[in-house]
Amino acid sequence: MKRIILFSIALSMLFTVNTFAADQAFTASITIRPAVEITLLRSLTFGDHITSSADQDVVIAATDNSNAAAFTVTGDATAVFTFTSSTILMTGLGDDISVVLSLSDSTFDLSASDASIYVGGTATINANQLAGDYTATANLNAVYN
Repeated sequence: MKRIILFSIALSMLFTVNTFAADQAFTASITIRPAVEITLLRSLTFGDHITSSADQDVVIAATDNSNAAAFTVTGDATAVFTFTSSTILMTGLGDDISVVLSLSDSTFDLSASDASIYVGGTATINANQLAGDYTATANLNAVYN
């Protein structure tokens, strides 16, 4: 009988499982989207202005079809894009001219067609600004949401 009890205890010790660690399977995935492409159709132009003894704000609305910068954006038709731009400084012969840019849209869904986006802005011409050409380079960023 003693042997049976010892055998039972030994057998139960072999099949007792103490869990000190655990495993859980999971999947990994990735979605590859087509590259975002931005095509410049027209640059932003503020036109010609006469110097003045007072500061002047020149406004080009983002909806201005003749002066606002125009772009098309292509990419994943199921994606939504966020557009960003910034303030720029135009440089030339005199003081820099500050330009606050404005966008026709801050987000766009490509499911219907390619995105057309426009960039306008407000240029602040300083009092007694020296005559000449003033330019700057700005960037339009399109990012998948």
